[in-house]
Amino acid sequence: MSEEIPAALYRVYSSESQSFFNPVFGFQAMDREVFRGQATEPLSLDKATMVHALKNHLDWGSRVPSPFVSTTSSYSKALILAKSRRMLGQTVFIARICAAKILRTSLPYRHLPPYNAKRLAQALGVWDEIDFIRQSSVEWLVPSTIPLRAVDEIRRFTKGASAIGL
Repeated sequence: MSEEIPAALYRVYSSESQSFFNPVFGFQAMDREVFRGQATEPLSLDKATMVHALKNHLDWGSRVPSPFVSTTSSYSKALILAKSRRMLGQTVFIARICAAKILRTSLPYRHLPPYNAKRLAQALGVWDEIDFIRQSSVEWLVPSTIPLRAVDEIRRFTKGASAIGL
């Protein structure tokens, strides 16, 4: 599943997010075991496991721990997501991620590249089974961890946030 990965990705998160920010390790998915020690891409793993993980991850109502950290390649979409979370009373942050810094080759915590959510669902043959009203070609899923070295900047989302400088 070869594809052009965007230079910058944006992670919108709050205390309500499933994946979390660890100041030592970076962003971590709730379920990091699926990819632990894997020197391969998601499509070469057990298909049933990957389909289950992808469907649960993309169902925002699901609280099943996910092996993915969601990002978007669109800063404008990040602002929309941040605004909607802030309207729910959450304290929201937007992180700018350098996609090229995500990759790592050492095991057991090899960092796999981001995958476009739509293309991954199509490759797994489940595109028609997933509600993609909120999903689009700008959503990227990072398996397991976005290492701290890839996090270029984190800013708190506030009123007038279109000028936060990301």
